[in-house]
Amino acid sequence: MIQKILISIALNSLVLKLTTIILPNTISVNGGIATFIYFGIVFGILNTILKPILNIITLPLRFLTLGASVILVNTIILFVTNIGLEILFKNQYSLSIEGTGNYLLAGLIIGTINWIKNLIK
Repeated sequence: MIQKILISIALNSLVLKLTTIILPNTISVNGGIATFIYFGIVFGILNTILKPILNIITLPLRFLTLGASVILVNTIILFVTNIGLEILFKNQYSLSIEGTGNYLLAGLIIGTINWIKNLIK
């Protein structure tokens, strides 16, 4: 069980790193490698708790948009993760993503990478 949690944290951290590589001028990470680790922890917790709730809330929207609302769910989780990092660590470890469009783009990339990750599992 602990091994699964550690792997999940590592993979979520890697997803953020890949996203910062894909969008270098859009996302900046303050705090070095620790930020990636803390992101992995907070993002994993929110994915476990918040994502099922958001999936239920957005279910009608998911039918109307043929599944595209999943991007919105990932964007909301990314936004809440960013706020959580700022609250927990007082901006010592944080992400900086400018603009709603960039949040949506980052949410799309993170969601796509997580989808591929889940296919491999």
